[in-house]
Amino acid sequence: MHDDVWIQLDRTLQSMLAASLNTGSTDYNQITFVYSAIVALHNPWLYPEGPGESDTDRSQRAKVVIQQITETINTNLVERQCFLGQDFEDVSPWGLFFAYHICGYHTRYKRGNAESIMLVKSLRETLLAIDTRWNVVGVYIQLLEAQEVIDVL
Repeated sequence: MHDDVWIQLDRTLQSMLAASLNTGSTDYNQITFVYSAIVALHNPWLYPEGPGESDTDRSQRAKVVIQQITETINTNLVERQCFLGQDFEDVSPWGLFFAYHICGYHTRYKRGNAESIMLVKSLRETLLAIDTRWNVVGVYIQLLEAQEVIDVL
């Protein structure tokens, strides 16, 4: 994807997120859809394959965006425990995709960081609670466990 198209898509998604968060009624499915699109846009740049690719503008932007998302998750999920009392039947597959990728990033790159450990723990607990609704969650959990094993080796 060309830089100008990528930048425009990033700006558009950030604007959509801001608009979703600033409405009178919160639509969690819409918000998680936008977050999922943002994560999908930046995901290839979080895991660079060649030397020097981790220092590109896209890679740096991806890390900043994931850090911003992480701060939001820490505030809402870990500190405020916003999922307590939520009906997991209402969680969309987009929310699962989003949670899986954030969890994977922190599992791979933030090992040993106390904040990341708590975030991953909270996300996994939430995913396990949702597992009865969406079968894909079990696959996501297995993939995260496999990533942990690979990282140890």
